[in-house]
Amino acid sequence: MAVSITSSGGTSCIIEAMATFPTSMALQYDACTALLNLILQKENLVTIGSKHGINTIINCLCQFSTNVHIGEKVCIIVAAISSALPQALFVLSNHAIVNHLVDCMYQFPQSGTIQIACSEVLLNLSVNNFFGFENIYLGRKGIDRLCTAMTQHPDNSMVLEKASLVIGKIISAAQSNIMVDNSVGKQMIEFMGRHQSDVNIQVCSISVLFALSLNDRNNKAVIAGLGGISAIISTMQTHLHSPLIQEKGCQVLWSLCVLETNQVAVGEYGGIQVIVNSMKEHLAVVEVQTEALGALKALAALISNKDMIINCGGIDSIVETMLVHFENEKIIQSCFGTLSNISVNPYTNRVKVISRAELNAVVDSMG
Repeated sequence: MAVSITSSGGTSCIIEAMATFPTSMALQYDACTALLNLILQKENLVTIGSKHGINTIINCLCQFSTNVHIGEKVCIIVAAISSALPQALFVLSNHAIVNHLVDCMYQFPQSGTIQIACSEVLLNLSVNNFFGFENIYLGRKGIDRLCTAMTQHPDNSMVLEKASLVIGKIISAAQSNIMVDNSVGKQMIEFMGRHQSDVNIQVCSISVLFALSLNDRNNKAVIAGLGGISAIISTMQTHLHSPLIQEKGCQVLWSLCVLETNQVAVGEYGGIQVIVNSMKEHLAVVEVQTEALGALKALAALISNKDMIINCGGIDSIVETMLVHFENEKIIQSCFGTLSNISVNPYTNRVKVISRAELNAVVDSMG
């Protein structure tokens, strides 16, 4: 039935009717209901997702901005378009359209449907680099709305995942002071504790913490002060078998350990053993090894951590990594750099003694 409607021009007629009678609530509601059923067919989506179709649907959203039922239908339709039609993202990236979607999220904070659908659109725009995040006003407004959505739907995993994914993308492209005002780090850490068994939420939350910490020393200290280090280590312990969590966890610990106080904290919370365990569990995974080696190298800058890394089996793990990844030049270089940091005490100018087997592995890698 849906295909026959399209082939006979029915979908275009619905769009035209909406454009012709923009103030008729009954017509707009029925038209959105019809389009909601029609989007299940790709052929219909192409028509609905045209520039004219998108502008007509968004106009309906603006015209009846206080009608939650129309709002939900429109947002679902737009989300479907953004996911299925890459060519439609250029139209959707228009500042006014993005602003209308964010306003809709503000208007109906209790509607999980609207929060998920709008987050989906923002995510698709950000992943495909269509969203102009350099716009400070829109960046601040979008983050504020996404954070509020997460607060109001703390047990809705879909809202949390999509909102945090978008936040991570915005943080990566925008100025860090936007994020500090919204206490994003605090929310991420709270949700990590609230949804400990949900791998996706853990990955999303850790990714946001990494984005926050990457180029901002103050954020590194704030995250630690909020309990972020212990939360990350706890997640890595709980999800040892997840290579993605281990990769992201080591990555953010590496970033945080630029600060000496965080190097101390990671050691005190048992993070070094967790990183070594991660290397052992995912020996064949290049991404995990890369991030873990970086984290250990940063941690080894602290004298008290050097012995801890050795006692936790760190050198043995690094040697194993060299043996498995002997053809990967970047991994081998990381191994050498990490071993060097672990072995040398810059204050006493003394070098740690390693076993013959470990030395042989290093020499073999050089050959």
